[in-house]
Amino acid sequence: MPTTEQELREQICEIGRLMYSNTYIDGASGNISARLGPDRVLATPSGLAKGLMKPEQLIVVNMAGQRVDRPNPANADLRPTSELVMHLECYKQRSDVNGVVHAHPPTAVALTIAGYDFEKCIVPEAVMILGLVPTTPYATPASPE
Repeated sequence: MPTTEQELREQICEIGRLMYSNTYIDGASGNISARLGPDRVLATPSGLAKGLMKPEQLIVVNMAGQRVDRPNPANADLRPTSELVMHLECYKQRSDVNGVVHAHPPTAVALTIAGYDFEKCIVPEAVMILGLVPTTPYATPASPE
């Protein structure tokens, strides 16, 4: 478990590489964040390829989603992702949540578009590992819904 912000930055980058190499995301899709404290969150910025991220490119935001870090040359032009609102809501609703990983696995996306109900128990091994996976109706990305 990371003990410093730098170690957490490195771990987030490693998770991004793993997400990309295992095709859970493509290009700049998906997001990762981690709680730094009660009022600060370390997050991947918008439009950045998660498989190629560098620790210094990550940004720090407050619980309102505003940047509170001191920009450096590697992230000065980067901004928080529009999906950050979803991450922040997880942290606000659950004090035991210390990280959020948001991926776009192509198979899961295709099944969702086809109307598959992830709460059905079709593969018992998946239920044993993941439990039943709730889904929500479609909403415009980055909307309050």
